[in-house]
Amino acid sequence: LGGQHVLAVRYVQGYGTDQPEPFRLGGEETDLDLVDLLVPVHKAILGRREFPLRGYDEGLPQLRGRRMQLASIEYRFPIALVERGLMAPPVGVIQWSGNLFADSGAAWNEGSSPDTYYTSVGVELDAELSLFYGRDLQARLGVASGLDVQIGDNRAYFSLGASF
Repeated sequence: LGGQHVLAVRYVQGYGTDQPEPFRLGGEETDLDLVDLLVPVHKAILGRREFPLRGYDEGLPQLRGRRMQLASIEYRFPIALVERGLMAPPVGVIQWSGNLFADSGAAWNEGSSPDTYYTSVGVELDAELSLFYGRDLQARLGVASGLDVQIGDNRAYFSLGASF
């Protein structure tokens, strides 16, 4: 889109046969694993069963099933290039950016398509941080609103990690 503006689109689909472990949608990927901060490891896509659907709680029965579809569209934009830090402790802020997003997903057990898709919208404030002059971290503060009147929710979240 020019400069540091990004339009990101993601689509994930899963289909299990026989008696697979069900797919689960919901939550915001806010787990903090200290090992991941020290040695970032990309998570495998194959065999994965949990996917974030911001604005909806984890574990809802409407968001579990043998089949799953999830789509997201995000507009990511720069806010400020800071590049400032402290000597003691050695931490700094590299840049601030924002993210406007919409997610839509469904999980179901039978048939080729679901009866209902669940959609959410939200905004995130991201900070790229530097720790000990060499470890880059991403901090994210977000608010998401699930648009379904029965199971959608207004949710605030914070995450800290090596990459998202």
